[in-house]
Amino acid sequence: MSFIANLSRGLVGTQALTQTQQASVSLQNSIDAMKAEISLLRQQYQKPWIFLKSSRAALSSNVANDVLIIAGIPVPPGYRGVITDFNLTYTTVAGTVKWVILDTNTQILATLVAGMSASQNGEGATVIEEGQRFGVVGQTAGAGTFDTYCTGYIYKVTPY
Repeated sequence: MSFIANLSRGLVGTQALTQTQQASVSLQNSIDAMKAEISLLRQQYQKPWIFLKSSRAALSSNVANDVLIIAGIPVPPGYRGVITDFNLTYTTVAGTVKWVILDTNTQILATLVAGMSASQNGEGATVIEEGQRFGVVGQTAGAGTFDTYCTGYIYKVTPY
């Protein structure tokens, strides 16, 4: 009888151990799923971004219509950008320029603000996609000089 009692205790112990292992695996899977969700949320967090920044040397507006004066860096692959702060400071008034959205090859996709011949600034929420960039192109030639600085944020675009 003692042998049978020990054998049944062993079977119960083995079953309990198997159930504990299964619960442990299930718990680990749940933790891994939560880590993946947290990682996705962290990637979608907004990252500050400078879309367009001229150097200290003034830029010239003495170019023909749609000639590129300055282009910002493109939005990285897998990200989307939101330009929230627009600044263009003219130091002399002559010629006009416009803010544009450019593709990866710096071809104009859309004009945002045209006819600028004096300092402009403001806030907005212009969205640009991966590979696109922000830029300034000429509109009418003139001897004007200006600086520009535009900021915002980028965030990871994740498919669901």
